[in-house]
Amino acid sequence: MINQLDKSRYAGIFSVAPDRKVNGNLSLDGRNTSLYVWDENFFYPVEGKTITGILDNRMKVSLIDCLISGPGSYGRQGDTSNFCTIFPHYVVFGDQHISYTDKEISKVSFLLDDATTLFHDYNAFGFASDARSIVKQIVESGNMDCEIGIGNRPLVAYYTGKQEIFSSNTVHGTISASHAPGYTMGSSRGVKIDNTIYIHIKFDEAITFMDVVDRLWKAKRFFELIVGRAQNLVECIIDTGTDEKPQPLDVYSSMTPKYQRPEKDFEIIWQDVLIDAVRNPNRFSDVLAAWLERENIWRDARERFFQSFEKQKNYHINRLISAANMFDIMPEAAFPEPEKLPSDLNDAKEKAKKIFKELPQTAERDSVLSELGRVGSLRLKRKIASRCSCLLNRIGERLPELSLVTDEAVNCRNHYVHGSESRIDYNKEPNIQFFLTDTLEFVFAASDLIDAGWDIVAWCETGYHVHHPLGAYMERYSSELEKLKSLLPT
Repeated sequence: MINQLDKSRYAGIFSVAPDRKVNGNLSLDGRNTSLYVWDENFFYPVEGKTITGILDNRMKVSLIDCLISGPGSYGRQGDTSNFCTIFPHYVVFGDQHISYTDKEISKVSFLLDDATTLFHDYNAFGFASDARSIVKQIVESGNMDCEIGIGNRPLVAYYTGKQEIFSSNTVHGTISASHAPGYTMGSSRGVKIDNTIYIHIKFDEAITFMDVVDRLWKAKRFFELIVGRAQNLVECIIDTGTDEKPQPLDVYSSMTPKYQRPEKDFEIIWQDVLIDAVRNPNRFSDVLAAWLERENIWRDARERFFQSFEKQKNYHINRLISAANMFDIMPEAAFPEPEKLPSDLNDAKEKAKKIFKELPQTAERDSVLSELGRVGSLRLKRKIASRCSCLLNRIGERLPELSLVTDEAVNCRNHYVHGSESRIDYNKEPNIQFFLTDTLEFVFAASDLIDAGWDIVAWCETGYHVHHPLGAYMERYSSELEKLKSLLPT
């Protein structure tokens, strides 16, 4: 599924500059989204600002973060027309315009395509086959406009009315998920109840549109990690009003990625999610809040992780290198303090630095100084080992010799980055390279969640989770470890 506004076409009048309105056709088509505007008189749109318009159906539209292509002109039989193509990163529809800079948005609601798997609240809806007493009570209530007969096999489909699934107070606002059921009136064709699960972020105070985008994307990544794959943003709605008088506006994002889904046999299932928000909402809320609280200082490293995470089974050398580098750009607070150097070694280090600083500046001199600066600091293998410790303390029996695997992952990375000698020919053994990549990504993601309060022991004890990348990794760990050891020199 993709954004429900995709492939839409609109015509209207657009304000492309102060006191300048022109005709335009708006086409929503992902990265090919465009607004084509034209007029008989010359004009030039204001780049980077909000362009507003009123469509032929009288709906108001705001185009945000715009890039300009052109302008140009053409003439025919003495008539000249000026035109321009505009690419908007975001398009907002509704009964009002919004600006790029004003703090006017109080809430955002969005729909992810795996929402019903992430929040599998199967007790909120149900079906009663032995429903004679229920139907009899409804019929006898006197609200029917004609006499209703009760047969031998009455059926009742129901929704319990429980709306909120979870709610969490976070640094970005109150994040929650809720049911939004829809239904058809009964007829000779039957009746049904359909459900949509929305995620909401209610902000403590009104914020700008771009701040909304930033907070939505951070929350979306957490949900992607919990459910096990990157998510399509199916729908997005912002509110500029109050709780009493909400003013909803639909949002279309031109650059939001669109992910193709595998065959049904490989679909994510609800038992695989890392935290069950329905049956354990408090734990889910606490982990979400703790994970987001660290987002600003973890952002660079997590950015690398999610760039790889969305690729799923698409592996290449740069993915392994990026996975190793995640640990080098993690915040220092994620690691223990390095041990102090012995005094004689520290003195030798300082003397060497003094000698090399006095030499003429060259690439070799700077390289030596850089290496001297890292003496005594945590190297990559030790950084990764420290992140493994929380895993080994909890589920070490499930991940024997994990340090052997992570050390070899760094050796593999060093081979491709620095040209150091490799103990394995990875061109002949690409699956081992994939295993090492998965190991680094597993350690990064799992330890990050454990720091935020995730109970990995409880998750492991609920069974196999082969549809989630973390579960699939643990399921094949033993066989991959044995293959790796068979390839290493003794």
